[in-house]
Amino acid sequence: MNTSDRALCALFDHWAKSGSLADRATITRIHMALEDRRAAGGGSEDWRALLEGALRDLGFTIDWQGDAVSRITAPGGFGGEARGPCGSGPGMTLA
Repeated sequence: MNTSDRALCALFDHWAKSGSLADRATITRIHMALEDRRAAGGGSEDWRALLEGALRDLGFTIDWQGDAVSRITAPGGFGGEARGPCGSGPGMTLA
């Protein structure tokens, strides 16, 4: 499993535990940001740093509890069109 896939698994685990899921457009943006960062970094094996950087590139913040995502906070007005929990409102916190 490459680092992008591991990072996405951490997000999907978080969403499954919290009972929410980002919409397809947001997931696609996150995946693209992960791949861009992975390509630019020469395939770093640190999936947590990769995920933090990719989310930061998109304006999100992320909190951790060990290796598990505990909270993702979406930026205000992320793209405007995202309706899922990862991009649906100003400063929204995803539990």
